[in-house]
Amino acid sequence: MNMARWKKRVTGLLVHPIMIVAASFGLFPFLWALSSSFKGQRELYTTLPALFPHYFTLENYRFVLAGAGANQLLNLYRNSIFVTINSVVLTVIIVSLAGYALARLRFWGRDAIFGLFIVLMFLPAAGTLMAQYELMHKLHLRNSLIGLILLYSGGGGINLFLMRQVFLGIPAELEDAARIDGASDLRICFQIMMPLATSGMVLVAIMQFIAIWGEYIVCLTMIDTADKLTLSAGLGSILFTSPALGEISSYGVTATSVLLTAMPVVLVFIFLQRWFIKGAVEGLKI
Repeated sequence: MNMARWKKRVTGLLVHPIMIVAASFGLFPFLWALSSSFKGQRELYTTLPALFPHYFTLENYRFVLAGAGANQLLNLYRNSIFVTINSVVLTVIIVSLAGYALARLRFWGRDAIFGLFIVLMFLPAAGTLMAQYELMHKLHLRNSLIGLILLYSGGGGINLFLMRQVFLGIPAELEDAARIDGASDLRICFQIMMPLATSGMVLVAIMQFIAIWGEYIVCLTMIDTADKLTLSAGLGSILFTSPALGEISSYGVTATSVLLTAMPVVLVFIFLQRWFIKGAVEGLKI
């Protein structure tokens, strides 16, 4: 017992520093942007910048939230919320129904269809962008938020795989008992299986929310007008101005706008991380 405890401590001493160093690479840009958002012009452009500001200021937030560019930022926020929420809801519905069908129902070509979606998981998004562009153009869905929602909701090989694994992990005895009682496939799906697969559905919703909220290249390709862009694609086009100082393009203002863009994703993960871990554990059982 003492030997096992000693090995556990040694492993912790070796693994924890490596994990801390790896995590610092991901956290440092966020901490730097957070620090820069509270710095003034002089401190931002000093020869030796510091991680923590010596003099805290809210001027950058005032320019972003109350300047002339605030209306543009609000419009981008509105577009992102509209596209992301609708895409998440539509994706969860589609992959939940498809995952149930591929896991529980028996029909010709089921495994071939699932295999095709697995292959699509390994195709890079940029590799299919031209085909998607032509398809959206012929369907008259380009430069449209509705078209963007439908495009984001399509595909979803990873989400489909996770939901299928979640349904496969549910005991078949529950389904058999429901069929003995005369329940149809639809009733079994919606009243028995879906409630038991809630953690997987929340996982898919979180992953889809993060992916769509920060998506850049597809939105920039499919949307032509600035008033229909989402935050990630249109943030760079905002020109923040102040009546007193005119155009403001400092690094601090940019860092502030980026932080406001990333904040919804951070909050979603913080409040739903328990469901994220539970859904990942259930969905990755093979």
